[in-house]
Amino acid sequence: MTEIMKKAVLLFAAITITLTGSLNAKAYTTITWSDQYKANVFINSDTNDSCVNKNSGDHAANAYVCEQIKTKTITTEYYGTKNEITLYTTYDVARFGNFRTNKKVLKHKVTEKVEDNYSESNSYVTGTDGKKYCKDIFENKQEYSEATIAKAEKTNKFHAYGEYAIRFYTKKAGTYKFYYDALDQDGNVITTKTIKVVAMEDGDPIKEATFAGKRFYVSANTQYKGKETNLYSTKDRAYTTKSSGKLKFKMNKGFKIQKTEVGYTTVGYRDNSTDDSWAIQNKGTVWTEVKNGMKITLSSTDEGKPWYEKAKRHDAPGQSRIYSTERYEQRARTFIRITYLDKRNGTTGSSTFTIYRLINK
Repeated sequence: MTEIMKKAVLLFAAITITLTGSLNAKAYTTITWSDQYKANVFINSDTNDSCVNKNSGDHAANAYVCEQIKTKTITTEYYGTKNEITLYTTYDVARFGNFRTNKKVLKHKVTEKVEDNYSESNSYVTGTDGKKYCKDIFENKQEYSEATIAKAEKTNKFHAYGEYAIRFYTKKAGTYKFYYDALDQDGNVITTKTIKVVAMEDGDPIKEATFAGKRFYVSANTQYKGKETNLYSTKDRAYTTKSSGKLKFKMNKGFKIQKTEVGYTTVGYRDNSTDDSWAIQNKGTVWTEVKNGMKITLSSTDEGKPWYEKAKRHDAPGQSRIYSTERYEQRARTFIRITYLDKRNGTTGSSTFTIYRLINK
């Protein structure tokens, strides 16, 4: 590589993001691309159950790793996604239905539904150990076998599946119950599931989060009381010009911080790069644990994706055709990840945020 190309590694980046699952489930799920498996690795934070799949939205992988939700904390008089849960059918269930609550004051709405009544997809997942596994509606996990699938096909003959986003709303604080039925291919009830819904004035685990004294996140209830995010309230509108500052999270009552992390992207050349053909690619995100209230430094790595291609011209021997791009985004991204405990029921959750920094060239 030329010296100019080596310096480019320090200037450009592409981003890899770790996704997190629903708040207030029994655990949260991380989905991260792995070069080792050449696929996404799904991991449950509490049970450490894991599997691999190239598709981050794969139904079987999400249904296997995500434990069935037992408790959901919501905010009163709030319509947003923080009051939402996602349900995945297991391999022995055709669909979910008959959604209902124990009290009329707790409203619910199916905001998104995906149902496939006939699927040729696999009913099992591939574990990180290379073995095949599956989990039924009663949360029994076992190795895949022909006998296991034959038993499941008695209630889900055509390998149907469903995914449902359910949003709650109430004006009144309190503890409620939400019910739904697991159904077979003929609509018969296999079992009924119950979720405890705890409605609070501010059910968001995080009340507010600040960097360098400026808010980059506030809960919906805090917004209603007049506080807004002001980290990007400068003329730039979408960036902070601060290079460092204290990172601080303020939690709502009943929630405790377990871990705070800062993520920086690493970059490098694609594996087959040469002097005549190269491209900068992301090499993943490196996470560092920090204490709440600690001073952190934001990333200074530009998000541009430069590449260069020099090819010989067959119609003009000795000449070359050159393609190249040098895109300067003039911004860098730093990821902030917080893991917290709901002390009322012992469940864990995680949220990931992005702070944008303006880079002057």
